[in-house]
Amino acid sequence: MGSKLVIRDAVASDVASYIEWGLAEGWNITEYPSGIGHIGYVIVGKEWRGQGVGTALLRHTLDNHLAACGLGVALYSAVEEVPFYENLGFHVERKAFRMSRPTTLEDAKLSERKAVKAMNPNTDLEKIAQFDATLSGSYRPGFWAQFSKGKTNHGVFLVVGEAGEMLGLGALRSMTFSTRVGPIYAKSAGIAEAILLKLLSQVEGGGPVTLDTFTDNAEAIETYGKHGLTRTTDTFLLRRPPVKETMVEHEHPSSRNLQKIFAITSLDFN
Repeated sequence: MGSKLVIRDAVASDVASYIEWGLAEGWNITEYPSGIGHIGYVIVGKEWRGQGVGTALLRHTLDNHLAACGLGVALYSAVEEVPFYENLGFHVERKAFRMSRPTTLEDAKLSERKAVKAMNPNTDLEKIAQFDATLSGSYRPGFWAQFSKGKTNHGVFLVVGEAGEMLGLGALRSMTFSTRVGPIYAKSAGIAEAILLKLLSQVEGGGPVTLDTFTDNAEAIETYGKHGLTRTTDTFLLRRPPVKETMVEHEHPSSRNLQKIFAITSLDFN
């Protein structure tokens, strides 16, 4: 690098710049689950690219903020960026791809899904956080609480069995250029389909709906294709294992629950 740079922790006054960069690049903010390290918002100003700034930033993050993560550090990457992350010790763990379609007036008629209920933050939040943790490996009640703040095109819907057990859940959130669906967790393809249709019915104002799913879940791909979503962009789940541990010994928890994960949380490219 030609100039001396200082890497510091971000502060609140920096957020406006992050949003501006994110909109220009098409990237969005990623939540940071507890227990597993996730890197989601990696952007370098265009004038500084190709000079080692991104590498220095990531090394600083890994060494100073995520070094103690017991299951390593995960991120989602666009295909062309995979070699860059591999040079930093990441390995491809799972392939995914993005699917999308525009919403229509007909989608609003899908809302009569009596088995699919909206989240009650007063009674359901802990149950949802625990269900999420069993599949994703991340206990993150704060993430789920964000959906109860009355924002347009934000919501969580769940399917509960007769004994009160969680059978499935799905979330949607409004982004700048689309409404993002994810995660969708379900114990069967039928439950996942009911959740998807409920989520589609909740989108206000039209526009595209987008989700990411693992390529290994054939039932998910079939379900989404049945309802008009088409494949757009490939992405990869990468993980950097803890020091002196191997990927085989400690795989990402989502890799053990592929058939129940119909859409993944992170829709963000690094």
